[in-house]
Amino acid sequence: MGLEAKNYESLGEAARLKPLEVELKRLEDLSEAIVQDFAYMRRREEEMRDTNGKEYIFSRSWIVI
Repeated sequence: MGLEAKNYESLGEAARLKPLEVELKRLEDLSEAIVQDFAYMRRREEEMRDTNGKEYIFSRSWIVI
Protein backbone atom coordinates (compact mmCIF):
# COMPACT_ATOMS: atom_id res chain seq x y z
CA MET A 1 0.00 0.00 0.00
CA GLY A 2 1.32 3.42 -0.89
CA LEU A 3 2.14 6.06 1.65
CA GLU A 4 -0.60 8.34 0.31
CA ALA A 5 -3.21 5.59 0.66
CA LYS A 6 -2.66 5.04 4.38
CA ASN A 7 -5.14 6.63 6.73
CA TYR A 8 -3.03 7.49 9.75
CA GLU A 9 -5.95 8.92 11.69
CA SER A 10 -7.81 5.61 11.72
CA LEU A 11 -4.54 3.79 12.41
CA GLY A 12 -4.00 6.02 15.44
CA GLU A 13 -7.53 5.43 16.69
CA ALA A 14 -7.27 1.66 16.26
CA ALA A 15 -3.92 1.46 18.05
CA ARG A 16 -4.92 4.17 20.54
CA LEU A 17 -1.95 6.32 19.66
CA LYS A 18 -1.48 9.93 20.64
CA PRO A 19 -1.39 12.48 17.79
CA LEU A 20 2.37 12.85 18.15
CA GLU A 21 2.81 9.07 17.87
CA VAL A 22 0.66 9.02 14.73
CA GLU A 23 2.82 11.77 13.22
CA LEU A 24 5.99 9.86 14.14
CA LYS A 25 4.60 6.73 12.44
CA ARG A 26 3.82 8.76 9.32
CA LEU A 27 7.34 10.22 9.29
CA GLU A 28 8.85 6.77 9.85
CA ASP A 29 6.92 5.41 6.86
CA LEU A 30 7.94 8.42 4.78
CA SER A 31 11.62 7.96 5.59
CA GLU A 32 11.41 4.25 4.75
CA ALA A 33 9.81 5.10 1.40
CA ILE A 34 12.63 7.57 0.67
CA VAL A 35 15.28 4.95 1.49
CA GLN A 36 13.55 2.44 -0.80
CA ASP A 37 13.36 5.01 -3.61
CA PHE A 38 17.07 5.77 -3.32
CA ALA A 39 17.91 2.05 -3.37
CA TYR A 40 15.78 1.64 -6.50
CA MET A 41 17.45 4.62 -8.19
CA ARG A 42 20.89 3.24 -7.32
CA ARG A 43 20.05 -0.15 -8.86
CA ARG A 44 18.71 1.53 -12.01
CA GLU A 45 21.81 3.71 -12.27
CA GLU A 46 24.04 0.62 -12.01
CA GLU A 47 21.99 -1.15 -14.68
CA MET A 48 22.23 1.88 -16.97
CA ARG A 49 25.97 2.15 -16.42
CA ASP A 50 26.41 -1.55 -17.29
CA THR A 51 24.22 -1.18 -20.38
CA ASN A 52 26.08 1.90 -21.58
CA GLY A 53 29.43 0.17 -21.17
CA LYS A 54 28.28 -2.85 -23.17
CA GLU A 55 26.86 -0.65 -25.93
CA TYR A 56 30.13 1.28 -26.13
CA ILE A 57 32.14 -1.93 -26.51
CA PHE A 58 29.66 -3.28 -29.07
CA SER A 59 29.77 -0.09 -31.14
CA ARG A 60 33.59 -0.04 -31.07
CA SER A 61 33.74 -3.67 -32.20
CA TRP A 62 31.74 -2.76 -35.33
CA ILE A 63 34.19 0.01 -36.15
CA VAL A 64 37.07 -2.49 -36.03
CA ILE A 65 35.25 -4.95 -38.31
